[in-house]
Amino acid sequence: MKESAGSFEIAFTGDVCFGDFEKYTKSPFVNIIEYLKDYSIVINLEAPFIPNEIQFPQKSKISLRSPESAVESLHLLKPYLVNLANNHTNDFGKIGFENTKAILESNGLNYFGAGYLNDNHNVFADHTNKIVFFAYVTRSVDLSGTKLFNDIEFAGPKEYSLDLFVKQSQEYKNYRKIVLFHWGIEDLHYPLPEQVVIARKLIDSGCDLIIGNHSHVIQSFEKYNGKWIFYCLGHFFFPHYLSHFLRDGKVVKSLDFQTTARRKSIIPVFNLKNEQINLERIINITANEKFEPVYNNKKFIYNVFLFKNINLYKIFYYIYTNLIILNGLPARFIRKINRLFGVKKNFKNHE
Repeated sequence: MKESAGSFEIAFTGDVCFGDFEKYTKSPFVNIIEYLKDYSIVINLEAPFIPNEIQFPQKSKISLRSPESAVESLHLLKPYLVNLANNHTNDFGKIGFENTKAILESNGLNYFGAGYLNDNHNVFADHTNKIVFFAYVTRSVDLSGTKLFNDIEFAGPKEYSLDLFVKQSQEYKNYRKIVLFHWGIEDLHYPLPEQVVIARKLIDSGCDLIIGNHSHVIQSFEKYNGKWIFYCLGHFFFPHYLSHFLRDGKVVKSLDFQTTARRKSIIPVFNLKNEQINLERIINITANEKFEPVYNNKKFIYNVFLFKNINLYKIFYYIYTNLIILNGLPARFIRKINRLFGVKKNFKNHE
């Protein structure tokens, strides 16, 4: 953890699912630890820790899990905070959630983002550094119709609403406010227009930084009214995974695989000094043949917005999704879109 008087450096990762990782690697983070050791790391843990004897989830959809042994690898990163707010945290019901909590607690790891209705489980306050984190999920991440959000006796994430953020943030008036989102649509390189509207309204309502995940690929980022918004960071660690679940009484197998685009991610690093949150650098990540995140010193083309006008962005998004994605045009057309509306790295990489 790199700290100085009034300064605090923090790094955010993309989605982490251990799945069947032991088939591919014994130490998934061996190649990246050196580049993260100086930072306070916020991990987005998308798969609960599930005992081996529990074979099937409680939901009839693609469900994610991590073996209990994976916490040893997680612990090597020495995360500052683990975020559980996502659409898979309750795939195995209360047993899976409570087991994940117990494992994180027994290993001395800070976590937040999931729990029960009457708890402020989605708020984590660092009183020493005057930072407060809020974690929210939107319904767009799970269209299966299964129960997702927390209830009195059902553990889950909080559903986002601006009113909830305003209410929860009132007691942290002198804190820097960071919102972590699980939102959007998988495999699209640009966020939904409604995400852009949500993010900008949050900034206007006092949020200082927004970090998003879920889409599995790197999405756009922008600076709005002096505050950074990262819509999705991509996969940090997410190996091939064979998911078993029940549908109409039958066992279904689904392979959630890593595509070329899903092998890339970014880790933005921020310096929180005094009352400011400054983007220090962006660490480029590419997964190797073992799915291990590896530092990549090449320049990625980031999907940086050029549209401050939301109506112009809606037109662009319509063209992008309807003419390019739905019509199945080759990947080279998507790359051309990225080059046209993106910029090459203009932030210093890890030094």
